[in-house]
Amino acid sequence: MTIVPVSRGDIFFVVEARTEGGEITKTRPWVIVQNDIANMNSDTVICVAITSSIKHRDHPINVLVTATETGMKEDGLILCNQIRTVAKGRLLNCIGKVPPNKMELVDWALLKSLDIDYTYNAVPPKG
Repeated sequence: MTIVPVSRGDIFFVVEARTEGGEITKTRPWVIVQNDIANMNSDTVICVAITSSIKHRDHPINVLVTATETGMKEDGLILCNQIRTVAKGRLLNCIGKVPPNKMELVDWALLKSLDIDYTYNAVPPKG
């Protein structure tokens, strides 16, 4: 199996494996949120689900993206509470890319979803 190059912000369909409870259960688009150094050197990627149901677009951990700005067939909602690590072999085709300005919103939504203090200093703490 050939594994295609992956970059942060790329949107791929991901083949779903066994799931439980409130986990997403169907093949759907996911946006890659892992950094590009890890994307080049790892057999897995960290990604966030995208849904075509945009009824919760005002929720602070969701980011609305349009088909025009991503290249997808329809508008979508990036669900930053649905984070998953998947093997690159489960990535199907790349169907678009989230633009940098929307990836900044994804970053903030991930911080909010994970309850990370988003007022942190950019320098990691020592210790």
